[in-house]
Amino acid sequence: MENKVTQEELTQLLSFKHKYDELSFRYGKIEFAIRALTKEQKAIDDEFDQVSQQELEFFKKLNEKYGESQIDLETGEISNSE
Repeated sequence: MENKVTQEELTQLLSFKHKYDELSFRYGKIEFAIRALTKEQKAIDDEFDQVSQQELEFFKKLNEKYGESQIDLETGEISNSE
C-alpha cells in the first residue's frame, strides 16, 4: 500500500476543496446581500407606514374643510359626493 496519493489525485482533491471554498464564499456574499435587502425592505415598510399615516391625517383635514367630496388631481376641482 502506498503512503501517498499521486500528484494527479492530490490536484483533484485540492480542486474540490477550492470549489467548495469558492461556493462558501459566494454563499456568504448572498447572505450579506439578503441581510442588506431585508434591512432596506424594513426601512421602506416603515416609510410606507409613515406616508400612509400622513395621508390619512391629511384626508381627515380635507374632509373637515370640504366635507365628503372627490378632488380632481389634475385640476384641483372639488365635487361633492352625493
